[in-house]
Amino acid sequence: MKKFKFQILFALVALLFASCTNDDPKPEYPSLKGDFVVCEGGFNKNNGAISFYSAEVSDNNIFKSVNGRDLGDVVTDFEVVDTLGFIVVNNSQKVELVRMRDFKSVETIDDQQLTYPRFVKQATKSTVYISNGSMDGEVLIYDFKKFELVGKIAVGQGPEMMVKIADKMYVANSGGWGADNTISVIDINTSKVVSTIEVGFGTTVLKADAENNLWAFSRGAYDANWQLSDAKIYKISTKTDAVVNSFAIPATLATFGTNLLAVSPKGYVYYISDAVYKMDIDAEVLPTEKWLDQALYGIEVNPDYNTVYGMDANNNKVLLMNEADASVLSSYSSTSNYPNSVYFNN
Repeated sequence: MKKFKFQILFALVALLFASCTNDDPKPEYPSLKGDFVVCEGGFNKNNGAISFYSAEVSDNNIFKSVNGRDLGDVVTDFEVVDTLGFIVVNNSQKVELVRMRDFKSVETIDDQQLTYPRFVKQATKSTVYISNGSMDGEVLIYDFKKFELVGKIAVGQGPEMMVKIADKMYVANSGGWGADNTISVIDINTSKVVSTIEVGFGTTVLKADAENNLWAFSRGAYDANWQLSDAKIYKISTKTDAVVNSFAIPATLATFGTNLLAVSPKGYVYYISDAVYKMDIDAEVLPTEKWLDQALYGIEVNPDYNTVYGMDANNNKVLLMNEADASVLSSYSSTSNYPNSVYFNN
């Protein structure tokens, strides 16, 4: 009798386990270690996407492949925080959360506070910051364990990319549809703006180098003919939160991209204007020789491999280039529309 009861109990446990397994199937992909390419898509086209590439997988729209639906309109950022992937969908006014073991959607943040979300960055062990707003800007604070809005911080107009260094979060204020030429510095312990750094107009990019200097790319202001002029690069000490050098870009920007600067662990800065240029982080003047004679839409450096990734939005392609001489090592062809950046999940 005892043996019979044990067999029944074992069968029930097995049935329960099987039921759980059916509700939570094995991931479609062997691993989500690889390169996540953020593809904006066309404005009002609802075709923004994340393209994923690894040694085993090539998928130009992994969110749709896994979840059976489109992400939305204008994807601007992807960031992995803890076990979750955060996908910012600007013109759909939402942030999609996926679990990083299979890319299944687990939550959509689309409350009325998200009027113009741009970028996301982890602030503390339980919170993320989301830059938000095209005019009067703010940083929204979300508890990502509870999926709740827990605070907001007023910053400059049109906040864009953010960089966290130690206990400070740096926020690029691009001006959005207005005008701004500042970087807001937030103390993440108090959620207060503790200083403001003056840079150029239209600052969209912030990147940190290995010495914790902050690099900002200011695209400048539009003139009467809708041409960007007065683009500049700034090197900022995060010890003093002061500009230590600025570089006026002589060429007119030949791209509408916003992710126009990248920094490598080897101590080089790559930036885009009429072409791609490369300079040392200790340089005092801009280079005159082109590193790559092509105006890309965005640029990144894989920190583990020192490989430069160039986003070619005209051909929906990503070039993987040797960091020394720009020779093409390989490429990701046929990404989704308008690739602008890469998240390296190494």
